[in-house]
Amino acid sequence: MQAPFGPQLFEADDPTNSNESEFESVLQVFYPEGSVNPANSPRGDAQFYASPIDITSANNVTFAYSVLFPNGSNFVRGGKLPGLYGGRAGCSGGDAATTCFSTRMMWRKDGQGELYLYAPKDKQTADLCNDFHSVCDAAYGLSVGRGSFSYTPGKWTRISQTVTLNTPGEQDGCFTLYVNGERVIDRKDIFYRDEVSYDSESMNKKSQGVMRKTRETTPKTHSAAPHHPEGELLGLDGVLRLDEPSLDEFFIQEGGEAIGIQETSELGPIGFIGMFFSTFFGGHEPEWASPRDQYVWFKDLSILYNA
Repeated sequence: MQAPFGPQLFEADDPTNSNESEFESVLQVFYPEGSVNPANSPRGDAQFYASPIDITSANNVTFAYSVLFPNGSNFVRGGKLPGLYGGRAGCSGGDAATTCFSTRMMWRKDGQGELYLYAPKDKQTADLCNDFHSVCDAAYGLSVGRGSFSYTPGKWTRISQTVTLNTPGEQDGCFTLYVNGERVIDRKDIFYRDEVSYDSESMNKKSQGVMRKTRETTPKTHSAAPHHPEGELLGLDGVLRLDEPSLDEFFIQEGGEAIGIQETSELGPIGFIGMFFSTFFGGHEPEWASPRDQYVWFKDLSILYNA
């Protein structure tokens, strides 16, 4: 059944489930042959923003999901996978990221994994970029921890990233990544946000896009501690059904750009907004394109408000 998120996103059975009596919903994303970058044709991507629980006041958030590349997957040069975002939408595609951040993941050649960070580039520590696992691109995102883990075709990979925002203006933000229960990245020197300082250009950017409605919600909890509300996007509890999308919480990609939840707030340091579900081959150039029709599956997406 085609889901309402766009032409490439579907609800499907878990491809690794051999027991037909046990049904588990997963998201299937289709990358057609020759697809690269959301703005190109043919389209082969899924991009949307989501905020299943309010994390705008959080300082520490965990976002987790499982991803499956089938046996025989051709990773080519790489592609994008979901992460968190804050400040405003559009923190991707070469954005200067002076008033926003995003923590998408990437796969690289042969399935090597990394954090693909958008944050103020000129405010990062020298150690972050000098690490032999990191590549700091002046034009696009920062590759952090490249090759510190790998996606294994035919097996589910569990991704769990925890982000602690930095003190505004300080290089003390944290990013911890667990892959299949093993800690593979643990940085305590990331600059996600500056002190309060807006010019007219950044304020114009902040006001662009689709604004989210404000409404009272009581999120479901899945933690032993009641002050740790977790928003599950798939699963038995906290399901947002694909045939009943909530436009208060989801906005989907149109015309090659992901548009989504755009928070308005009083002037202050930027903070979390929600999840940036973004996946495609690329890069931009043809050598990044998928050489044939390919699929990937996602399940067990969740967001946890830690503190």
